Amino acid sequence: MDNHTSLTATELAVCQQMGITPEAYQQANSDGGDSQELEMLIAAGRQDGRIHGPQTEAWLRQQGVAACRSYLDKQPGTSAQALKNGLTDTELAVCRSMGLSPEAYRNANTSKNH
Repeated sequence: MDNHTSLTATELAVCQQMGITPEAYQQANSDGGDSQELEMLIAAGRQDGRIHGPQTEAWLRQQGVAACRSYLDKQPGTSAQALKNGLTDTELAVCRSMGLSPEAYRNANTSKNH
């Protein structure tokens, strides 16, 4: 017997699109205790810009923890290192390629804006 028969066609499509197995999807959505983890993932995604609006947020809540984690892993955002330096990942990459410290980059960009 196929273990995926309880998933709808939409849920199977979500699994395929997000790169997760139907088993992972079922497991993530079968445990009500995952709601706190899901909320933490969504809050982190909103804070660092990987979740762009309320529609995406609502959609991720419907998909569950596994799909949310997979979605966030695939989105460009701001890494912990960039947040620590007050820059985006792109700005941090510019610093590395130009041999600038994050502080020098921030100072140069701040002085242009004042």
